[in-house]
Amino acid sequence: MRYTILLLFTGYLAMVSCNKASSEGVPGVEGTPILLGSNVQFVNVTKASSAYGPLDEWDAHEVFVYGIEHGSAGLNVQTGRYIDRISALAPAKEEGSEEKNLKGPIQLYNPKAADQEPFYYEGNKKYEFFATYVDDALLGDPAYSESSIVIPIKIDGTQDVMLATTNHAEDLANAREGSDVDETDLYSAYSARRDVHPNLVFQHQLSRFVFRIKTGFEDTDPRAGKIRIVGLSVNSHDEADMTVVGSEQGITEKGETTEIFLRRGSPGNLVILDKDNAINVTEKVDTLGEMMLFPGKEEYPVTLYLQQDGYSAQEVFKVSLNISFQTSSSEPQPEAETVAKAGTKYIVTMVIWGLQNVQSTVTMTEWEGGRSFYLDPDDIENNI
Repeated sequence: MRYTILLLFTGYLAMVSCNKASSEGVPGVEGTPILLGSNVQFVNVTKASSAYGPLDEWDAHEVFVYGIEHGSAGLNVQTGRYIDRISALAPAKEEGSEEKNLKGPIQLYNPKAADQEPFYYEGNKKYEFFATYVDDALLGDPAYSESSIVIPIKIDGTQDVMLATTNHAEDLANAREGSDVDETDLYSAYSARRDVHPNLVFQHQLSRFVFRIKTGFEDTDPRAGKIRIVGLSVNSHDEADMTVVGSEQGITEKGETTEIFLRRGSPGNLVILDKDNAINVTEKVDTLGEMMLFPGKEEYPVTLYLQQDGYSAQEVFKVSLNISFQTSSSEPQPEAETVAKAGTKYIVTMVIWGLQNVQSTVTMTEWEGGRSFYLDPDDIENNI
């Protein structure tokens, strides 16, 4: 069973009649534009706030698109970067709408052209497409090699990081009946004219941990409600190199591990949990907050910072826990796991009996929503 939520961008390549006088001298203006979206209407939205948190729907989130020329020898990253980290926006959520914003067009425009013109396929050249969503996790400039593009990122537990590329088999299945297009034609003006368009499928690259708390005492017990959580941290890596373009996309951690502190609040306004916004531990199960961390680890050490009535307001007690995929303290389901997986949500429930007595369990579930999100250029009725 898969636990990765797929966010699908449909790259719609269409033949249009347009006046190219404004694009004289702009490379690539050949007649078949590369559009991400359903039509030529500009999505007039602004960039979403940073530190957004888990992405459950689109709301003007910024993505970056790459279009790399390729041939029999593979990707030509050094000299074939036709579309090189160009910004595009997912559609904004309709004001007042209670429905999840799962569909909608986006466009990709050539910044060197006038009047918001798209990129155009150059002659018979073929391209492969990639994209990424990094929130505000970008740490520095990309590193280019002959066959890859790598960007450094730094996370603080609040960013949702995604990578995207195409699925040739699925795109070829949409070819016009009777056409002779095959994988060697992807992606080009030739394939576009035969209704084969690049669909960018976005996949979450981090593991999502949701922390929940409750007291072990009943609410009538005088000991209940006297403990406050003033902080929670996970010891993990916070820096990595992310391969955005290449035969294998993915994340490689680097540097030393560090304490990553839980943040709470609303999207774009997430602050570290501390004494000023402490949480009382009650009988009711409360969601303390959530963090998105690099996957692939067998263990995630957790530190709880607690205060209790009757002690000095300045006195903070530490309780150490361990989210382990190697022992019976973890209960992943429905199948056993030995490391945390990308795109998977883990529910960490902590039962607090006292300052030194905390029990925890871990349950694996699907990422919030448990389904694919689509930006469908052909479903005009449901698009925003």
